[in-house]
Formats: sequence, structure tokens, C-alpha cells
Amino acid sequence: WGVSIGSFLAERLQSEGCTLAALTLKKTTDQYIRNSGVHYEMIISNDAVMEDPLGYLDGERYSMEEICEALGVDSIWPLVITLRNHVRTYEEKYYYSYLQKLPDEEILLYVQAMYKCIKIFFAEFNPDMIIGLNFVALPHIMFNLYAEQKGVPMIAFTDCKVKGLYIFTEGYRDDKGAFYDRVDLLNKGKAHSENSEKARLYI
Repeated sequence: WGVSIGSFLAERLQSEGCTLAALTLKKTTDQYIRNSGVHYEMIISNDAVMEDPLGYLDGERYSMEEICEALGVDSIWPLVITLRNHVRTYEEKYYYSYLQKLPDEEILLYVQAMYKCIKIFFAEFNPDMIIGLNFVALPHIMFNLYAEQKGVPMIAFTDCKVKGLYIFTEGYRDDKGAFYDRVDLLNKGKAHSENSEKARLYI
């Protein structure tokens, strides 16, 4: 996505005078972004953070209480399950029963490192908006929750269950954004759409 769509968006946004920053999620994408000709004020590689969270933290530590408060959640663990290669050992499984790949302590080191990454992004870059493909893993979700606490919109795409159509969403649970607001108004009879009958028949 960072290459096929993200690079197009970056070029377009830069041409319109926007200032850019990026979190890259693959080494090949990171290399491509750095050599794309688009100027980024900041680029952080998630791979670098994930491969050596202790090194990235560089002596800093954050309590889970601080992180949860900053994200507006009661616990980080329901979000950690999205780190599939941390919480599951795919080589050692019995049907759908997986062993945990990394110990809790190592998983929490990455959570702390990602939190530091997010704090740096907001302190040094201060985004007006965050654009992502979707909310597929912990970095996306943590950015989304932190941005929400700071009043910064984050948009991504999600499948709307209508063949060939996708919608914008502003929440990792796919429950916030203009589409959802519009559906609520239509369902309450406070708005009208020429497509209402077509939608009713489709459903």
C-alpha cells in the first residue's frame, strides 16, 4: 500500500504544499519511501522499532498505566492480540491452538517502543491528519487511539460488505466517520437518499 497508493498520495499532497511524515511497515517499503523523491520531515521504520525495541527505547521506560491513559483504554492486552507474529507461534500449532511466540515482557517492550514512536511523531511533527490503509495491527490502532485523544483525525479504508465498494473509517473498530454519520441520519429518517430503495433491495 505504501508504494501503490501511499506514494501517489504523498506526491499529490506534497505538490499541494503539505508537509509529510511516514511510519513504514516493511524494510522494502522504507527503502522505497526514502528514495522516492518525496520529502518527508520524518520517517520511522516500524521494522527497526520491532527488531530492537530495547535499543529504540534507549533507556526510557513507560508504564502500562501511562500508555493506557494516553490511549484512553483500560488495558493494552485486547489490542496486543493483533501482533500475530508475537502472540502466536505458527510453526507449533494444533489446529487453531497456538503457543505464544514471545514472552509478555518482550511484547510489552515493543508496546513501549511504539508508544515512544507515537510520542515522537506528535511532539516533533504534530500531524493535522493521519492516513492509513486500514487498522490491521497494533501500530495502526495505537496511532488511532492516541490521535483520537489529541483530536487529530485518522482515516483508513474498510470493506463495507457491498461488492466492489470501500468506505472511509476513522476508528479502528470501523464505527466512526462520515459514512456512519450518514447511515445514522438515514436510519432515523433525518436525511434522504435516492439510493434508499436500491439499498433496501440489496440488503
